[in-house]
Amino acid sequence: LPDDGLTMPWFGRVWCNPPYGKHTGAWLAKMNRHRNGVALVFARTDTKWFHESVVTADAILFLKGRISFVDGLGATGGGGAGAGSMLIAWGKENVAALNRLSERGFIVQGIGREHTQNDLFGE
Repeated sequence: LPDDGLTMPWFGRVWCNPPYGKHTGAWLAKMNRHRNGVALVFARTDTKWFHESVVTADAILFLKGRISFVDGLGATGGGGAGAGSMLIAWGKENVAALNRLSERGFIVQGIGREHTQNDLFGE
């Protein structure tokens, strides 16, 4: 691709909707290093990349149902996504954006780097 977002530098606030597949973890690792943006990915809690991302994110919005995509002309695509989706946020402004969408799902906040599993689960 002439514009490969995974290899190009990122600046400012980033919206990341990576291609679905085996490279999701690489995209989320880059988002974690960048620390300013929102990623839309499948809510695949069984994957390694999910568990690596959860401990670095500032908030996650698990979206209700399955989303449908819309093309540039406003027409919906050929059906819904193949699984549930989530929005993962890094940075205060992006957490605030997820909070404005709270009616669309369930938000988990305050995960980030400064928390441990013991903090989250009271162990």
